[in-house]
Amino acid sequence: MGRYDINYKTEGKELMPPNKRDVFNMGFIDAFMSALQYIRDKFLGDYRVGSSYPIWIGGVGYLIGQRVTHKQIVYENLVQYNYEEPPLASWVEVLPCFIGVDTRIKFNGQRLVLEYALNTRFNTSFRQPPLQSDIYIGKNGVSLTGFLVGQTIGSTVAQNDIAYYPQWVAGIYNQYDLVVYKGLLYLSLTGLNNTTIPSNFWHPTDVVGVPSIFQRISNFTIYIPSAVYATISEMEVRQYVDPLIPAGLFYTIETY
Repeated sequence: MGRYDINYKTEGKELMPPNKRDVFNMGFIDAFMSALQYIRDKFLGDYRVGSSYPIWIGGVGYLIGQRVTHKQIVYENLVQYNYEEPPLASWVEVLPCFIGVDTRIKFNGQRLVLEYALNTRFNTSFRQPPLQSDIYIGKNGVSLTGFLVGQTIGSTVAQNDIAYYPQWVAGIYNQYDLVVYKGLLYLSLTGLNNTTIPSNFWHPTDVVGVPSIFQRISNFTIYIPSAVYATISEMEVRQYVDPLIPAGLFYTIETY
């Protein structure tokens, strides 16, 4: 038996002298011990190791004392035949998360761990590689990003700076060459670039005075089944994922 696996009803009986263990005395002791057992089960039981209460279903009349899980929070019903959706006054929050804290403290932004955390949170199936989980993560390549700089947009500094770059004309350009085309500043992404703007070899950039552009690295995409995503929101996903990943990582959410 673990240190915290205590049954107060049993303990109360064992601490009573054998000749005092009649129905009346034990009922009196049990009444006192039940409050301690409730607190123990809540914090050292469900909160610590997790719970498996059923997910709330609309149209079901829940009885007093029944517990359900709704958007990861565990609620207990306070009224008879309750059809209302938590959280309302007819429900009381019992646990902030149905996943036990012993498990949650191990979650982090590593791909496999994050996939397990997501599938656990949204009640989908996690599968060890090479099998694919219901919710899985795909790595993206480096992407170019940033604000556009032009002769009519951007800061005053940017608008003045762009005037020093030549207008684009047909020809061959080196990698990192900067030219102005239709009022926007473009960066050549390759050498021997003879393509016409716009093309995949030119990037409208926020570069001002230096031959480099902002990049997003270590990006990833979270893929969620359409049927699951229809029952949740993007905010729920991001509120769950953001605390688990390093600051500065950028990710997108897609359905399939």
